Amino acid sequence: MSNTKFIFIFIALCISSIAFAFDPLFAEESDADIPPCKNLNIDNPLTLTDSVTFALCKNPDAKIALANVAYQADLVGQARSSYLPSLNIDSSIGKTYYGSNSFHVSPLNRNLSLSANYLLYDFGAREAKNSYATAMFDAVSQTKDALLQTIFFNTVQAYYTLASANSALDASVEAENYALQSYMAAQKKYEVGAATPADKLQAQTSYSNAKLNTITAEGLVNNAKASLANAMGLSANEPIKLSTQNESVNIAGFNTDLNRLIDLAKQKRPELKNAEYSINAAQSNVQSAKSEFMPSISINGSRSYDSSSVFQQGRTDAGMITMSIPIFSGFSSLYALKAAKESLKSANASKEKEEKQITLEVYTAYQNILTQTQSLKAATDLLSSAEESYKMATGRYKAGKGNIIELLNAQSAFADAKKQKISAFYNWQIAKGALAKAIGVIDKNDIIKNEQEINIFKGNKNADK
Repeated sequence: MSNTKFIFIFIALCISSIAFAFDPLFAEESDADIPPCKNLNIDNPLTLTDSVTFALCKNPDAKIALANVAYQADLVGQARSSYLPSLNIDSSIGKTYYGSNSFHVSPLNRNLSLSANYLLYDFGAREAKNSYATAMFDAVSQTKDALLQTIFFNTVQAYYTLASANSALDASVEAENYALQSYMAAQKKYEVGAATPADKLQAQTSYSNAKLNTITAEGLVNNAKASLANAMGLSANEPIKLSTQNESVNIAGFNTDLNRLIDLAKQKRPELKNAEYSINAAQSNVQSAKSEFMPSISINGSRSYDSSSVFQQGRTDAGMITMSIPIFSGFSSLYALKAAKESLKSANASKEKEEKQITLEVYTAYQNILTQTQSLKAATDLLSSAEESYKMATGRYKAGKGNIIELLNAQSAFADAKKQKISAFYNWQIAKGALAKAIGVIDKNDIIKNEQEINIFKGNKNADK
C-alpha cells in the first residue's frame, strides 16, 4: 500500500503543477499585438511613435484591458476543463474514541482512495457553457482593442495639442519681438519729434499685450505637457520635449465616399464586433439555461485501500454509470431561462445602438476633416497675405509714409494669422486621427516601425479597402 500511496500523490502533484504553469488547455491569448515595452529616455525629444508606443505599454487602462482578457481566457480554460475527467485522492488517518462509562480506543485506521468521474452526456449544457465562455472572451478581446485604439488616439491628440502649444508659444515670442521693435521705432521717432506721445503709448500698449500673450502661451504649454504625460502613463510633472515638427505639409483634397467609410467602419470597429460576440454569448447562455431542464449521464470509478494496526489491508473497487434527472428546483431554472432570453434581446438592441453610434461618429469625423482641410487652406492663404501686409506696413512706417495705427493693426493681424495657421494645422492632424479611429483603421503595426511619425490615416486608397 505504501508504494501505491506515493504513486497516487506523485501523479496528483505532477498534474497540478503542469496545469498551473503551462496553460494545458491553450486558453490564454498571446499579447503579441502589443509592442514591447522599452526604456524611454524622457530627456530626449519624443516622436509621435515614441509617445504612442509608451502609452500602449504603460497606460493603466491598457494594463486593465490586458488583465481582463487574461481573466476571461482563464474562464475559457475552466469551461474547457468540463470535457476532461476529474480525479481525486482522499486520505485519512485517525482513531475513534467511544464508550459510555469508560472510553475505548479503536485501532489506528488508515484510508486512501482514488476516484474518477467523467460526464458522458448532458444534452448540450457543457457545450453551451464552453461556447458562452469563448464568446465572452472574444467580446472582451474586442473591448481591449477598442480601448487600445482610444489610448492610441488620445495620445495622438495630446501629442499634437502639445506641438500646437509649442508652436503657438514660439509665435507669441516672435510677435512679442515684433511688438518690441515697433515700440522702439515709435520711441525713437518720438525722441526726434517725428511721432506724437499717443503713437509711443499705443506701441507700448501693443508690446505689453504681446508679453501677456506669451505668458498665457507658456501656461498652455505646461498644461499640454501634463496631458501628454498622463496619456503616456507618466506623472503629470514629467519633463517632456517633442521632436521638431514639420508644419509645411502639402494639403490635398479629401473626397472619399462617406458611405464607403461607414461600411468600412462596420467591418473594422471593435465595438461592433464586441456587440456581435455578446449576442453569441447570450445565445449560448439561453442554450445553457435550457439544458438545465435535461438529465445528465456520468461514469464514476474508484479504488480505495483501508487498513489498521490490527486488521489486514483491504481494497475496494467500484464503478458505475449514474443519471441525474432534474425534477424541481424551486422555479430557479425557469427564471434563469427567462433571464437569458431577455439578455439576448438586450444584446441585439445593443448591437443596433452601436451601429447607429458608429455611423454618427464616422459622419461627424468625416465632416470635421472636410472642415479642417478647408480651414487649413484658408489659414495658409491668410498667413501669406498678413505677412505681406505687415512687411509693407513696417516699410511704410520706417519711411515716414505710414502711421503707427496702420503698423500695429498689420502686426496684430500677422500674429493672429500665424496662430490660426498653427491651430488649423494641428487640428487637421487630430481630425485625421479622429476619422481613423471612427473607422477603426488605426493599425497597431504602425507604431512598431521606427518612423518619425505614425501614418494614422493613409489616405483615400487604403480607406476604400
